[in-house]
Amino acid sequence: MVCNGIQQKVRKKIPPYSKLEPRFQASILYNGATWKGRTIEPFVGGNDGWMQWLVEKDGNGRTATGYFPA
Repeated sequence: MVCNGIQQKVRKKIPPYSKLEPRFQASILYNGATWKGRTIEPFVGGNDGWMQWLVEKDGNGRTATGYFPA
């Protein structure tokens, strides 16, 4: 691919968690993981939300890291 006269390598889009070892996928709930019939959304505005570490006293099931232990 050439952009503004500079040749760039085009990379295939690979899901970020697809090449991790199976123990990670089996024990950590991450963005896009399926759990109990639904997709995990640990981001601002997602169903599982996001909270600020040490700022909010109670997370109410939200995450400060973007991950949950399964």
